[in-house]
Amino acid sequence: METENRINLRKAAFQRKNDAHALLEKQRWRGAMYLGGYAIECKLKAQLLDYYACETVPELSNVLEKRFGYQPQLTTVRGHSLEYLFGFLPNSRERLRHHRDREQEFTVCNGWQHSWRYWGDAGGAENAMYFLECVDRVFQWLTHNI
Repeated sequence: METENRINLRKAAFQRKNDAHALLEKQRWRGAMYLGGYAIECKLKAQLLDYYACETVPELSNVLEKRFGYQPQLTTVRGHSLEYLFGFLPNSRERLRHHRDREQEFTVCNGWQHSWRYWGDAGGAENAMYFLECVDRVFQWLTHNI
């Protein structure tokens, strides 16, 4: 069974967001931020699968390659870039600009780095709390606007 499918990614998005908040409560700042960003990545991939009516990420890659003329590399390091994923949703930038607060919060979320999982620092409470507030708002916006 393909693990990067529509159902799993939808579930993973919610689970990683919940995991991020659990870590925040335990003052595990960097881990909370990492999983918060990962929740947005999963959410964006699930939204892409829905939008393009695909069941799996490999199928989505094929559809995007035909549409845009290049291999989108969704399962590589490139596929961790929130801005890159967001760019495959038509008119997403224009819709986001109509919601200035969400646009700013998306910019914060876009600062997420998949390499945070390797960082040895604990992070900081204020940064983690603000980052997860942004994650929650962007997650909600994606649910209702994409």
